[in-house]
Amino acid sequence: MIRGLFASARGMDVELKKQEVISNNLANSNTTGFKKDVVLVRSFSDELLTIMNKGTSLSLGALSESPLIQSIETAFSPGTLNDTGRSLDLAITGDAFFTLQTPQGIRYTKDGTFCLDRDGFLVSSDGYRVLDIDGVPLQILTDNVAVDEDGGIWRMDDQQSQFVGRISLSVFLPDDIRSLEKRGQNLFEAVDSTPVSQGVGQVRQGVLEMANLEIIQEMVNMLSVTRIYEANQKSLQAHDEILGKSVNEVGRLR
Repeated sequence: MIRGLFASARGMDVELKKQEVISNNLANSNTTGFKKDVVLVRSFSDELLTIMNKGTSLSLGALSESPLIQSIETAFSPGTLNDTGRSLDLAITGDAFFTLQTPQGIRYTKDGTFCLDRDGFLVSSDGYRVLDIDGVPLQILTDNVAVDEDGGIWRMDDQQSQFVGRISLSVFLPDDIRSLEKRGQNLFEAVDSTPVSQGVGQVRQGVLEMANLEIIQEMVNMLSVTRIYEANQKSLQAHDEILGKSVNEVGRLR
């Protein structure tokens, strides 16, 4: 009986975490370059089987079908592209990230909503300077520029073009991309990994990459989570009532 209470409570806890993640996804549905999170779950019985296969004598009990949160992963699938026509709006059609210099160190982002600061440096919407392939902030001085597919920036002046610099396109190996951790402001930090050299990807000027989620699908997921939570809640209440009767009635002497 106690195991049933524990299993239902654990199930409710997992659904609460799912609801939190989905709510954050929905809140950022209009955030440029946002990457959604996904909760990965496995059952307690799977965990028990894994430990037994390792040859350990530690017994975790026979609590079956009780869910456990395995991890919360970020989905790096591409979002849809939205034409803006603005010269400093950039998107990368590929796995590369823009590289920014922040007070906390190097950060990576898919948000290409750039502008110029008062010194003419190319900066993010939060004022962080964009780095070139040499790790130096890009100073372009004007928004009258053309950007090629490789990230090269050309300043246009009197029908002539002058090369300014090349945007750093940071790419991580498949095993390393999981080390990217969200740090707020739509930024990622590379933990225990470094990007490879100038990565594969094409820069699109006048285009922004939108969030990689579908609002309708996220709402469907939210409804599913709510129903599962309610089912676990009713199960918990039923176990509690049965336990109460067992304590108050089964042992009663007549």
